Amino acid sequence: MSALATAEIESLVRSHRRQLYALFETLSPEQWLTQSLCGEWRVRDLAAHLVIATEASTARVAKLMARHRCGFDEAMTHGVAQMADLSTVAVCELLRSHQARVVAPPVIGVRSPLMDIVVHTFDACIPLGLPFEIDPTAYPDSLNFLNSSLMRRQFKCRIPNSQVLVATDVEWNSRTGSSEASSHGSSGGVGRAQPALEATAAQLLMALSGRDPVVLGQPSPLSKFFV
Repeated sequence: MSALATAEIESLVRSHRRQLYALFETLSPEQWLTQSLCGEWRVRDLAAHLVIATEASTARVAKLMARHRCGFDEAMTHGVAQMADLSTVAVCELLRSHQARVVAPPVIGVRSPLMDIVVHTFDACIPLGLPFEIDPTAYPDSLNFLNSSLMRRQFKCRIPNSQVLVATDVEWNSRTGSSEASSHGSSGGVGRAQPALEATAAQLLMALSGRDPVVLGQPSPLSKFFV
């Protein structure tokens, strides 16, 4: 359920970057070392990843993958490790210098950087206990992207394809909000369709990206997939 043009998505990416990067510039040394919600990465590692995501060309990422004989995620981990000696001031300067650059990766397109900055805003701000805002219009495209077959595999999504998901605070559901709607809300002709699960857009974003929505501080029916 999104009709956002590329220019609108790019504008959302830039506005959310401004918010998160401004927050990074206020962090203490201890806060930089806080464990994020993104795997084993600290907030500092997360910021380094965002540098790579905004400045790296497809060729550079491919080179990392070839050098280390690994997939995309592992290549990003190696890239983050290479930035370990940079000061947090230098990391912030790099983020600011590439803030306006929105790279649309081949195949997956411009929704990828939107999802990336929105999810990582949660990843950094929730454990830090710092306030932030997500523009509601950023959710449908981010959720559509996370609900695609490619991203479900990448994030090892625990929610079955047959489970219909409905956002309670934005206009989105997993049947008509995705370009692959026909694969959701059915069980392949075996058994009965499962009742729809309703949750906030933020809870759906967390769950589809492999994070237990309980981190948001409120009960969610999606948490049953993370037990």
